[in-house]
Amino acid sequence: MDNKKIIYLLNTVIIGKIEVEVEASDNLSGINHVSFYVDGDLMSNVATLPYFWLWSERSFSWHTLKVVAFDGAGNFASDEITLLKIL
Repeated sequence: MDNKKIIYLLNTVIIGKIEVEVEASDNLSGINHVSFYVDGDLMSNVATLPYFWLWSERSFSWHTLKVVAFDGAGNFASDEITLLKIL
């Protein structure tokens, strides 16, 4: 899998499957797990490094991809992006 940028566009466009990888750390209590969501639906929970999920489902529409990292104390941080997924 290449996972490479092929052209600059104003919006994010994903063609085919892609590995979504998250860098998360917490020096005090450590990372418990990272959750991956597409359009509000939980797709995967990952509790070990590296925190990644392979998005291989076919689609031709706009989606919201959200990741949430949870630490050992129950705190969390999240980020999301809206993108167009093709194939």
